[in-house]
Amino acid sequence: MKNPLAPIVRAFGALRGPVLPNRRTIIASSAGEGHLANPAEVLGNPLRNLTPANAAVLLQDAMRGRWTRAQWLMYYVEQWDADVWTLVERRCAGLRQLDWTIRVDAQAAKQGLGALAEEQRQFLHECYQPIQNMRQAVEFLALAKFRGYSHLAVASDRLEPIDQWWWVREGMYGPWYYNPEAKLTTSEALGRPVDAADYIVREEPRSLIWLAILKFLRASHNAKWWDQFCEVASRQGTVIVGPPDLTDEQASAFAAKALAIARGGSGVLEHGSKIERPTTDGTGNSRSTAWESRLRYLKEDLILAGTGGMLTALSQATGIGGSQGKEQGDVWRMLLRADAQDIAEVLQEQFDKPRLRDAFPDQPILAWFELDTTEAPSADRVLEHAVTARQAGYLVSPQQLSERTGYELAPAPDSPTAPSDSAGPGEAASQGGADLATRLAARLCLPRERLAPADSVLRWLEGNACAKSLAPAVLADATRQLVAAAPELFAQLDPEALRRTLEALLDRQ
Repeated sequence: MKNPLAPIVRAFGALRGPVLPNRRTIIASSAGEGHLANPAEVLGNPLRNLTPANAAVLLQDAMRGRWTRAQWLMYYVEQWDADVWTLVERRCAGLRQLDWTIRVDAQAAKQGLGALAEEQRQFLHECYQPIQNMRQAVEFLALAKFRGYSHLAVASDRLEPIDQWWWVREGMYGPWYYNPEAKLTTSEALGRPVDAADYIVREEPRSLIWLAILKFLRASHNAKWWDQFCEVASRQGTVIVGPPDLTDEQASAFAAKALAIARGGSGVLEHGSKIERPTTDGTGNSRSTAWESRLRYLKEDLILAGTGGMLTALSQATGIGGSQGKEQGDVWRMLLRADAQDIAEVLQEQFDKPRLRDAFPDQPILAWFELDTTEAPSADRVLEHAVTARQAGYLVSPQQLSERTGYELAPAPDSPTAPSDSAGPGEAASQGGADLATRLAARLCLPRERLAPADSVLRWLEGNACAKSLAPAVLADATRQLVAAAPELFAQLDPEALRRTLEALLDRQ
């Protein structure tokens, strides 16, 4: 049954302007009630008839605040362009795994404001705890880096993402207008702007939307021309060159045989004949085609911008030791921390502070929202640090190693445990009379065979009684010989620390 009041409601709406979204309609928008259920019916496929001239007009409209068409095209670019898709996924994947927390001012307790800080922390925690889609909201705010802006409608239990094509702006810096019918219109035709208090908005003045659209346009045309060349080049036949000084009769017979062979038949050609197959991949004398080089340039340009100028490739050979892969991992971790900090600042300014000012008027703000980017070291990283500390002359307690790694650690049965500097004679004797090389290998957490190049120096040291009979200059000279014998092991160590270690081991033999 039709609603008899529907005509009156529509007429009233026409008089007062377009219906602006409130919290109730925005939450209902997930079911398609707050805006058009299918924007594709109005906006169509932006890839059809996409030319440089059309793209220039589209981007010019975006600069003037008419974002609908540009954002709809960017949505398609994110789905179709593998480089853009990967950049978006890489930048968002880490954020989805972060937990949120409420921090308090570290100086609050010293200033006598510890109770107020804790009260504010608890208040903010109660504000954020009911939000059911926090990870989705954080990821959507991260998309502002690619699309220029992101809007979240604030509700009691959600921060609802509002896709970018539903928005129009008054110029470059003016207020935002909701465009629920995805009209290709201006802000003046949409009535009044939305209330900023009902939304959380992240704006990025240097977003990737411009480069992403241009790269997609150029790469698409480049690939189309490459396809056309391959289609033509693949139809080129085989050229057979005959030997010189053929008579007319021989030339006619050769032409018949060459034609049959060129068409896939078998036969024998005269001595001096040559078979030439024209290049069909467009490489010429180089290893890559002109189209391939162009695509690589466009890809590197986009990735350079998408990673803040720190990478030109999303993956590369790790090399010996994996140093290049480690460098890339460090870059992505740094970008993750930067994104998390930017998003947290948006929520602090537009969500935390208004609520804290209302709940705690005339009081300093001592608590705030943060995304926790603290990275707990893996077990292998903890063990690497312990080995490095051992090589520098320090020990990490087994209890702390067990807590950090989760392993139950025990000395290896096939390698003696190096005594600490405070070990008594009984503990030193428990090594069973191991020679100096074995004791040094245990102290440095190395296999005994790694010290084979330095055996002669170590035997000489051990053969000259205890450390007390060695002058400091002699021991220092022996330390230098040890470094020269095995530079890959000792060159990175402090010579003085190595000398003290040798002296301690010799003193306990």
